[in-house]
Amino acid sequence: MIISGVTQKELKMALNYANTHFAGNLGFRELKPLNKEKTKWRITLRVRSSQGPGHSRGSSRYNFRTGELIRKGKRLPYACWHAHGVFFDSLPRHAHIFTRGAPYFHPGTPWADWNAGSKMFPEYMSSRCDCER
Repeated sequence: MIISGVTQKELKMALNYANTHFAGNLGFRELKPLNKEKTKWRITLRVRSSQGPGHSRGSSRYNFRTGELIRKGKRLPYACWHAHGVFFDSLPRHAHIFTRGAPYFHPGTPWADWNAGSKMFPEYMSSRCDCER
C-alpha cells in the first residue's frame, strides 16, 4: 500500500496504537520513502508471529461436491484485514491511503472489503483471519 501526507514518526505512532489492539504483534515488513521529502511511503504490515493475533490466512479449502469448508487457510506472516483497518484509523486525518481494495481513502472512512476467493466460493478479506470482530 502507499500512504502519503504523513511522516515516518506518524506512521510509527499509528503502528504503536494498532499494537495495543494486537498484543504488540504488528510490525513493518516494508517502510520505504517514495519521495525525498519523506511524506509518501510504500508500506507492508507484517506480524511477528503467525500464531499471534492479527495474522492473515491463505485461501480456505472446500469440498467442491458439497461446497462445505474443509479447513481454513494456512497462517501467513502478514497482517490481517482488521489489523490494517485499525492501523488506518490511527493515522492522522490528513493521510491519503491507496490500497488494492480501495484505490483512495482517508482514515475514519469505512474499510473496503473485497472478495479474495472466487464467484463460486466467495471468501472476503475480513474472513481470512482468526480475529473474532
